[in-house]
Amino acid sequence: MNSPGWATREFFLNNLDTFRAIYEARPIRDNAGGMLSTHMFYSWLTAKTLNPELIIDSGTYKGQSAWLFKQACPNAKVISFDVDTSQRKITCEGVEYVDGDFSQYDWSGIPGKSLAFFDDHQNAYNRIQQCNWFGIKTIMFEDNYPPQQGDCYSPKKILSCSGFRDAEASQSKNKPEKISMRRKIAQKLTRKLQDPNSQQSQMEQFQAIHIKRNDWDKKILESKLEAYIEFPPIYQCDFTRWGDAWDRNYPTPTPLKGFISSQEAINSTDIYANECKAYTWICLCKLK
Repeated sequence: MNSPGWATREFFLNNLDTFRAIYEARPIRDNAGGMLSTHMFYSWLTAKTLNPELIIDSGTYKGQSAWLFKQACPNAKVISFDVDTSQRKITCEGVEYVDGDFSQYDWSGIPGKSLAFFDDHQNAYNRIQQCNWFGIKTIMFEDNYPPQQGDCYSPKKILSCSGFRDAEASQSKNKPEKISMRRKIAQKLTRKLQDPNSQQSQMEQFQAIHIKRNDWDKKILESKLEAYIEFPPIYQCDFTRWGDAWDRNYPTPTPLKGFISSQEAINSTDIYANECKAYTWICLCKLK
């Protein structure tokens, strides 16, 4: 599958030192649970290179990603979405913060040069469908989890034909569909008792489902893609963030700087090395 013409290893390497200074100036020093240096580098570089008129930031969390996009594209309109705004720590001038889901916004009149960035742990297949309906052709997924890892159906899982929690479903002998339905009904009833005006979040929708292994989703996605790239790790460690060996079960582009041990990463003064285990195959999709 094609990669964007600008996304070369040389281009990445030439921009690492420039971004290092931006990362050092970040307003949130401890962004655990959100993006760290490697993913922030690629998000910043992609936005700066493409220079969109509109950037959609789905998953505000503490607010660092919206800040980052304003650094990359100060003249762009940035709209930041989250169904839980209680986590936000900063507010940036020029950013519109929305308490709700990306899919529920009125996208009529959307500019042609738009970038959607998803760090919301939702079903990527559905997100891509939604973007296609709204006329958004350039999409980044921050949590592009490999098969059998992570809490969402990612592009990497779709292209691997692995499904989502399929192994977990096949091992269950307690009719998981019925259990999931009972769980959803109980969750909905609890929410209504606590807040009669509450709405079901998309996170709850996807936490309760399984997607069987299939190649159909891959065929459909590939038919819609003009380009796709998994950005390489800057450093690759011997063990993943889940504690298992980073071997052939985790196909990964060659790291920009090379391979290091976990102990070397922990002791390193290079922020890219020190935070290398936060890598989750961040990717860019360009729709036809």
